Order: sequence, then C-alpha cells, then structure tokens
Amino acid sequence: MKIAPSALITDSRFDVITLGDVNKLEILQTFPKIYKGTHITHPKVKTEHAHFVSISSGEGLYLQADGELLGKTPATFEVLPQALTMVF
Repeated sequence: MKIAPSALITDSRFDVITLGDVNKLEILQTFPKIYKGTHITHPKVKTEHAHFVSISSGEGLYLQADGELLGKTPATFEVLPQALTMVF
C-alpha cells in the first residue's frame, strides 16, 4: 500500500494524509487506489508535511502505527533526524 506515495525517508518530515467526511460508497471506490498511491487525487484527501504532529480529541481515541497500538490521545510526534541508521 502506498498511503503516502510522495514520502521521502530523507527529508526529516512526516507526510500526514487525512481523509475528510466521506460516505461508505466513496470509501469503497477510493480504498483500492491506495495500492497504487492514486487515492491522493480524491478531493477529500489532504496531504501535508510537518516536523511535528500533535493529535487531540474531546475523548481519548486509540492510536495505531504500523498495526501496533500506541496508546490514546492526546499524543505528540516529532521527527528526530538521523536517529536511526538506515540501510538502503
């Protein structure tokens, strides 16, 4: 799946992909496009870049990353440039 097809591992930024208010039909039509990365052309999909991301909500929402439960909101994420050694 290419959730954030323009993401670069070397730019020290998060690629934040958000989905606006969509109905079930729009989800069914758009979801298969994630495999090619073409879902980002949908008018209700928004892409932003950030070094720092903060998430909050009126009630605690569960957060997952790469299939792992991280905890609940509020949460803050920050890019730590060169914190990991990557082998390409």
